[in-house]
Amino acid sequence: MSLAFAAAGGAVLSSLAMADTRCVGAGGYASDLSNYIAETNLCVEETDVLRADVEQELADRVNAARTDLGLAPITRRGSLDMAAKAHALDMASRDYVAHADLEGRDHLFRIRAMDRELLVGDFGANVIKLAASTSDAQLFQTLSQDEENALNLVRSSFSDMGIGIAEADGALYLVMTFAEAAGKLEQPIPPQIEGRQSMSASLEDGTGAQVGWSITDASTGALVTNGTFGRLRATRLDRETVGAVDIIVQDGARLTMVKGPLVAR
Repeated sequence: MSLAFAAAGGAVLSSLAMADTRCVGAGGYASDLSNYIAETNLCVEETDVLRADVEQELADRVNAARTDLGLAPITRRGSLDMAAKAHALDMASRDYVAHADLEGRDHLFRIRAMDRELLVGDFGANVIKLAASTSDAQLFQTLSQDEENALNLVRSSFSDMGIGIAEADGALYLVMTFAEAAGKLEQPIPPQIEGRQSMSASLEDGTGAQVGWSITDASTGALVTNGTFGRLRATRLDRETVGAVDIIVQDGARLTMVKGPLVAR
């Protein structure tokens, strides 16, 4: 895991006019997982403060830098875009800059909520706030001048990224999410499960067999339940807990644990 943070560029902290990002209320997004996913998607669809033009220009600069270093380009993934955009909008609406939202939900929480089939290996994120007049070239330069931010841009294990840039009250709130797509589920897991849920996973290269799984409390990391092979059980997951699914895949003598979606009962 790799995370980075910077605040620069002379942007002035001030409260935002909620009319710009009214999709995010003072209390943030919903705590219920299904409602959280629905609210973040609706917020991203309805807002008019996201800078899609700057996002794509920044993505192009990242891949140009990776090409210069002989690295594979990194793909923008819709679910990682959604995670980044939702957090950028929340920061802009509630006037803060941090990797976790004010309720404590971090980048990995958002990625696992938005993507119902991705199995994540390595992951990371960049978060910065700059003046709204900052160009995409200056954004990239600022990221490149910070050691941790710069490492995320060129980390060889990352295959996918998401970018969200919200402009509000004279500032740009930028969030970049990165992930190693280590594998995938054959069928997406729904946000809410009851009883037993069939599940089959493989590594990104198509090898390996799923041999085990666990569900931990996404807030505390405490183990809720675990099992073997391909039937996920929700019977020990209470209705207030958001669970994080981890999957063990075996390829020959190698065992790999990868991070799957979030679930609720």
